Amino acid sequence: MSFEGDALFYTDQHLVNGENQAGALSGPMNPQQFELGENKFMHFIRSHQENGMFKYREQMKNNALRGNYYLRVEMRDIQAFDEDLYVKFREMPVDFIRVFEKATETIYRNDIYD
Repeated sequence: MSFEGDALFYTDQHLVNGENQAGALSGPMNPQQFELGENKFMHFIRSHQENGMFKYREQMKNNALRGNYYLRVEMRDIQAFDEDLYVKFREMPVDFIRVFEKATETIYRNDIYD
């Protein structure tokens, strides 16, 4: 994982099992935390606007038209949306990447291909 400015680049190497690099246990998220995080991310993706446009909804639609199923998100946008979500994302990126991916998948399935 590398943090460069407001961008987050991540790859799970499965080198650390249940422990972050500082040695503190991150532990798996319980289903209620997962669902709450997924709902927050879905709300963020659907509602975030920049210059009067829904930045991430438009990005998802444009990517889907090209057959690309990913979403590039700026961390500062998550921070402006929900500071607590941003902090948890930075503290437990493995768990929150998974939650974010599930939220993105749900939006693609329900909104883009509805």
